[in-house]
This record gives sequence, C-alpha cells and structure tokens, in this order.
Amino acid sequence: MAIRVDRQDDMFGNSVPVFPNIPKWLKKPAEIIYQLAEKYGQRIPDEDQYLVYQFWMSEGLGDALGSEEAIQGFYEWFVAGNKPTEPETITRARRWLTDPRHSYIDVSNHVRMQRLRKQMEVQNQMRNDDG
Repeated sequence: MAIRVDRQDDMFGNSVPVFPNIPKWLKKPAEIIYQLAEKYGQRIPDEDQYLVYQFWMSEGLGDALGSEEAIQGFYEWFVAGNKPTEPETITRARRWLTDPRHSYIDVSNHVRMQRLRKQMEVQNQMRNDDG
C-alpha cells in the first residue's frame, strides 16, 4: 500500500501526518483514517464498511459493546451490509413528527422551550454575522 503524505513532529515529538489545505472539520477524521491505514493496511482505503467499523472501534464502540462476542456479532452484522441508521436521519424524522404542523408526537414544554431558545440564538447569530 502506498501512503503518500508529509509528516511533521507534534509538540510531543511524535511524527504525525500533515494534510495541506484540508478543511478544518475533516482534519481529525483524516488523521484517524490515516492511522488506521498504517495499522490495518490496504483494507482501510479499499473497504468502506471495514473502514467505518475500525473507525467506530477507535472511538470506543468496542468498549461500549463490551464482550468479544458482542463485538464479533456487531462486526458480522455490519459487514453483511447492515448499518445503523444515521443519527441525522433519526433526528430529522423526529423533527418532522414533532413539528407543530404535524404534531404526531408531543414534545414536553421544557424541551420545546429549550429548542426554541436555541433556534433564536442561531437566528440572532446569523443576523449578526450578516451585518
């Protein structure tokens, strides 16, 4: 596997990859993927399911699952083509169901107020950024 990246020492003297011009929000995931490619080889860039599985394991999913049997069961389930629903999809569906225009599910008043305050904060911030 060819790994082509410049390296530099971090503040602790460890050699780390440098990705010029990478968007800030991609820097940490790119570093993790690079480390996984060094550790697991060609499967990381070649197999997205294996990449995602190892990425989640690096974030502590294995610890959350607990036993080796649970981790192996999840791995087999995941590489068979199954995957957890994206959190964004779940929250968008919840928003639709709890939207006052639909009101299929009620939200408690304190949560509704928290969300409304957050929405107003974001709108105010956007107005301030524009002007």
